[in-house]
Amino acid sequence: MKKNPLNAMRYFKSIVFLSIMMFQIPLIAQELHLRVVLEGPAQNTLKNDDLMQTLPEVQLRSYGIPAPAGTVDMITVLLLNPQTNTVQHTLSGWLLKNGQVTNLAGNQVYLEAPEGTYNIIVKHRNHLPITSAKPITIQRQTILDLTNPTIAKPNSYIKHPKGLSMMIAGNVYDTPNELYAEVNAADMFIVFAAISEKRPEILIKEDLNLDGIVNEEDARIVENHSLSLRYTTAENK
Repeated sequence: MKKNPLNAMRYFKSIVFLSIMMFQIPLIAQELHLRVVLEGPAQNTLKNDDLMQTLPEVQLRSYGIPAPAGTVDMITVLLLNPQTNTVQHTLSGWLLKNGQVTNLAGNQVYLEAPEGTYNIIVKHRNHLPITSAKPITIQRQTILDLTNPTIAKPNSYIKHPKGLSMMIAGNVYDTPNELYAEVNAADMFIVFAAISEKRPEILIKEDLNLDGIVNEEDARIVENHSLSLRYTTAENK
């Protein structure tokens, strides 16, 4: 009996398809949809969905940094083991003007994160870290809105007059990898010194409101905090 080549081809395709389905290991990236606000840039404006007053993506690009449109700055996210509080994963992304965080490629408004349950800390180069109030389970599409005071851990944020929780400005001498930080007189003196030098660089730490210049506004922010904030985030994790 002569075999039908069409049937043979269909049989072959079926075997290949079943083999792929049986042996393929699905690698599905979990989506962490993160929202966060920086004190300083957000202090003077809160209109509609525009939470940040500065848009330095042009200046960032002048430094050769391919920041997407609407970028305020880069942030770092630490995923910690809830039992040991040790860092399990580190994620980086662009903070956008509306408070959303996009991946570094700038094409998805979320970070790809491993599935699991973590304490989550968000860091910025001249703000104190903000922390989730309780462990967060990342699975499929997970939303973490740290502008909501009930989601952020008490004392790891300052409130905007309209009620949003913001990352506290003024941490200008903390090293990037430290979990613990504070705002104190040392930060204030560093900002005052930068005012006298009139340094114009957009990315310097002393520029607390991210408007491209260190002036009396930055000094006022750090001076207020250096007099009132005497805690470390080590106590607030």
